[in-house]
Amino acid sequence: MENTFIDLISNHGFERYFNRHFVDLPEQGIDYRHVYAGPDNTPFLRIDLDNRQNMARVTLEESGLCRLEVVSFKDSTPMKTEDLAFDSLQAFETKLLELIEEMKATRLPH
Repeated sequence: MENTFIDLISNHGFERYFNRHFVDLPEQGIDYRHVYAGPDNTPFLRIDLDNRQNMARVTLEESGLCRLEVVSFKDSTPMKTEDLAFDSLQAFETKLLELIEEMKATRLPH
């Protein structure tokens, strides 16, 4: 089985896999950025989403392990923390799209 998380992370495949979901987010009141980082033995992709009310961070390793965190800007209160393990890129994409929809629903008006 081909590990698509390796392609996504070590081969910097964010744009190939997910850019279509992110390109219009700034116009919808959500800022984002993604970075590839980590030591060679545990590279990861980090995606930050900011809707001026909450900040969400998704950290995904090549193994499919993922940490999802949402924090309130108002008082830095953690609103959600989930440790997940994905077995496919499609499962990760589904969870990522759910998070994007939550961020859209809770954003402050422009």
